[in-house]
Amino acid sequence: MLLSDGRNNRLPEPQEAAALAKQLAVKVYTVGLGTEQGVLSLREDLGGRFGGGSFLAGFDAEALMGIAQTTGGKYYEARSAGQLRGVYRDLGRSLGWTIRPREVSAYVGALAALLLLGSLALAERFTRRVL
Repeated sequence: MLLSDGRNNRLPEPQEAAALAKQLAVKVYTVGLGTEQGVLSLREDLGGRFGGGSFLAGFDAEALMGIAQTTGGKYYEARSAGQLRGVYRDLGRSLGWTIRPREVSAYVGALAALLLLGSLALAERFTRRVL
């Protein structure tokens, strides 16, 4: 799941990353976060903590739709906290977990044996007495 404004400010390019995700059979569900106007105002009546002013809060819906389409995922928009909760609820219903038990005792046993051999080698090295 990708929560983003869809704007790119680092490499790789979003479509390159989407192509790689597709090669790895990873579906990307994109969620556009922002406001309709593309600007979020920080009002003075919030106790002055934010100092007023505004900042960009729009999102590039086309870029996010392209990423979702390339990978076989789905695009969502969340313009408010309530809409974001709805997106999480929808995704929670459609995506699931697969639990696959794996036997790891052989790895743990091998690690314990290596630690034992290492500690014996160190003990021999530092406790050897010369007569």
